[in-house]
Amino acid sequence: MTRTLEVLKLGSRCMQALAAQGLTVEMTTDFLAAEALVLDMGKPGIKPILAAGMNDFTQENACWLLLKEGDTCVAAIAARYDDVGREAIQSYMKRVLDRQYPAETGQSVASVTPSLPHDFYGRMVHVGELFVRPESRGSRKRLRQFMWMFHATAAAKWNIDWVWAFMKERDVLLGAASFYGFTTQVPDFVSWNGDVPAGRGATDWVILLDQQQLHHQIQYLANSLEGL
Repeated sequence: MTRTLEVLKLGSRCMQALAAQGLTVEMTTDFLAAEALVLDMGKPGIKPILAAGMNDFTQENACWLLLKEGDTCVAAIAARYDDVGREAIQSYMKRVLDRQYPAETGQSVASVTPSLPHDFYGRMVHVGELFVRPESRGSRKRLRQFMWMFHATAAAKWNIDWVWAFMKERDVLLGAASFYGFTTQVPDFVSWNGDVPAGRGATDWVILLDQQQLHHQIQYLANSLEGL
């Protein structure tokens, strides 16, 4: 498990950096209220993997992090925790995606790439639904600070083997995955039977961060004046 003191130190640094910009961070497990909030901010929808109406979320296995300026939410991100044991991630993710994107003609997923780390299983945190209010966009530094506040929060809340997310190819190629701390980036993650479901992209990548790299970056950023 990532060392508690370093997690707290990084979380404090992020909170202080954001506070200097007039911002606060809140964690909530009122899932429906958080979804309503981000939809009101202009987000077009919530993907099934993080939608409260399609999952049995509790305060133990999911949360939202909200970035606020006064009473106004300016950014949000969601996460879920799953312990899949040693099941092959390909079979687990195919089952999850088939259920979340049902197809009238049968299974929606043709295959999940075998080109994933051999130890990509265990205690996994999926992060997604990152959204910034349109009129509040423009600061990459602030977004990085918010993202690392998330990583610190997740590391404090759960014992993590992997953090993972989907990302559009154009964003990966622009460096967003590395900017947010994800050290492994795999293209062509899933092949679909028929049309790609609404909300997913034909060129989605899966981006990953394992426990060792998470710990290493938290340790570095907790003690770096430049990293944030």
